[in-house]
Amino acid sequence: TQHDNAGLQYTAVGVESHSTTSFGTVDQTTTIDPGILSRFDLDAGESYTQTYTVTISGSAGLADMLGYDAVIWETGYSASNLLSADEITALMAYMDQDGRFFLSSMDFLTTQSGTTTFLTDYLGVSSWVNNTKANVATGVAGDPITDGMVHTLTWPQSSANRTDSVTPVAGAQSILTSDITGAPNAIRFQTVGGARSVFSTIVQNVFSPSAPDP
Repeated sequence: TQHDNAGLQYTAVGVESHSTTSFGTVDQTTTIDPGILSRFDLDAGESYTQTYTVTISGSAGLADMLGYDAVIWETGYSASNLLSADEITALMAYMDQDGRFFLSSMDFLTTQSGTTTFLTDYLGVSSWVNNTKANVATGVAGDPITDGMVHTLTWPQSSANRTDSVTPVAGAQSILTSDITGAPNAIRFQTVGGARSVFSTIVQNVFSPSAPDP
């Protein structure tokens, strides 16, 4: 949670949902920045950040999400058990209450047999082609998130490169495109109710952690 002298407060809950893969086993954990009830007197320009990390057993439900401005959900290299029906229902309910959602999942679309309400109305996905790959992800000129970005992606092995090509619905926007296909690998969307989502099919740890900020 970050506070500043203008009284602004931003909170996010993050979920890592991994199963056993060829790259290791990671237990499901949730990293949260819980809201702080007491207010601190800050001088102009001062701010503070306070972070807690907790482990939650089982699924992340609506009660775990409510009260946070954003949910960040990352599935790593897992190819199954990525989002349960109950978790999808909870995420839609969260977004219906104006929650923001970022999903980083390379294989979520692989687990889908066709379009669903969650895909079209909450993530902004119209259609997709699985495993089209990307070695460089390039931002879209003028986009408020990715304008000017060019990311070289570092994969642990070639078979791990399973990014998808995504066709956005009307109103959704491409934010990262593949050097191989030129098609979007990541999109952003605003729902009819005003909630915002970002969906990326590029696993997070192939982005450089040490390169300068774009």
